[in-house]
Amino acid sequence: RIISVLISISLLLMSVPAFAISGLGTELDPYLISTASDIAKIHNDLAGYYKLTTNIDMSGLEFEPIGNENEGAFTGTIDGAGYTISNLNINLPDNKYVGFVGYLEGTIKNLDFTNVDICGYRYVGGIVGYAGDSVITECSVYGKINGAYSIINISTGGIAGYSNGIISNCQNYATLNAYSGGETSCSLGGICGYSSSVIQYCDNYGSIQTNSSGMRTGGIVGYSTDNIEYFNNYG
Repeated sequence: RIISVLISISLLLMSVPAFAISGLGTELDPYLISTASDIAKIHNDLAGYYKLTTNIDMSGLEFEPIGNENEGAFTGTIDGAGYTISNLNINLPDNKYVGFVGYLEGTIKNLDFTNVDICGYRYVGGIVGYAGDSVITECSVYGKINGAYSIINISTGGIAGYSNGIISNCQNYATLNAYSGGETSCSLGGICGYSSSVIQYCDNYGSIQTNSSGMRTGGIVGYSTDNIEYFNNYG
């Protein structure tokens, strides 16, 4: 009987996925994130509901953006619960969809980032590279963000590189740089590079630098086709 029990326990442990973390990944029972290793596991369920339980230091890690051109969009929710992710380093100067979340079709809220160092080729943001039908709210970014040299279609922003969703109640303190060899379709903004949806109640405190006279540059947004409301630019 003891052997039978041990075998049953072994089979139970084998049935638990190697990436399993606490929670069911639903709004009522979210995956609970407490370490940098837990953050990396978000790749395993791009539709899950995640919630931070503490501040997380990402020092020394090679981080791959969550949601990207290869694996598709992150469609779930990441709730920072007011905690901070620090020392996020992403160096992908030849890649597009570069940010903590590379490609978002979901929600990121209540999350702060300090001392980020991010470099990408197209659609580069401190939190999200490319935000489709999405919500980014109550977030902030400190550090530096670079849009690598490109001929066309740079979109670089402190919160998001490109957004077709809602960005609200966010602040950027990061320094932004973008360099273009072309004169068209390149946008650089303190909150968002290129926005085709709503930005509201957002503030930029970061400096914005570019070498291109053709770069569409703004304290809040480089180029927008929709409303920008209740904002302040101090950069």
